[in-house]
Amino acid sequence: MVGCRPRPPRPRRPLDRRALREAALGPFVERYGGLPAFTPKARQAHRTRIDKEPAEAGGGRRWRVRHTLVHPEGEDLWAVEGVVDLTSPDAFEGALVTLRSIGEG
Repeated sequence: MVGCRPRPPRPRRPLDRRALREAALGPFVERYGGLPAFTPKARQAHRTRIDKEPAEAGGGRRWRVRHTLVHPEGEDLWAVEGVVDLTSPDAFEGALVTLRSIGEG
């Protein structure tokens, strides 16, 4: 009889956080001349939307998330969007969060 062993975690590449931030937020900085606000106002709950995905897409174990970025002058047109996934075998240590987009819309 062949035994089953859990799959070892995939090695994670170190992120170049500066390059990632510049690539993701560069267009925002170009348009508005600075980064979005990171103040308490920017973290208010009404700026975050969480939607459960349908059963065929993970049924209660996956959520689409969106958080509206706050521009210092009040133009709240940009958002961060992603997926929180608890169905993935790689999520044995916690939720797997996938960033889908940062941008206008």
